[in-house]
Amino acid sequence: MQDQVQILGGVIRRARTHLGWTQEQLANESGIEERTIIKIEKGETNPKFSTIYPLIRVLKIDARIIFNHEQAEAAPTLYQLFEVLKDCSESEAQSIMNMALIFLASSRGENGYTLSRK
Repeated sequence: MQDQVQILGGVIRRARTHLGWTQEQLANESGIEERTIIKIEKGETNPKFSTIYPLIRVLKIDARIIFNHEQAEAAPTLYQLFEVLKDCSESEAQSIMNMALIFLASSRGENGYTLSRK
């Protein structure tokens, strides 16, 4: 269990620092006490879901990075791509999806492809 606690702490810390936030700013944004955030980041506590959830939401962390850490480590480029895309609008995401489908079909030598439509 300690490994998961350390992973969670590292993910929270990296996401926070990526945004340029202090622990105090994260506390204000998430409604979680600063001392709790400090303990989580140090891997000193195993927080409840009710504590993790607001942190994941406010930091816009893909929960798979926390709960399937091995996959994130095995495919870091996919997770980096997710980080780039997570702030896209729905319209932007749709355009990128269509371009990605075309690119993948072309790179795989497929003759046909289907654009996703809503």
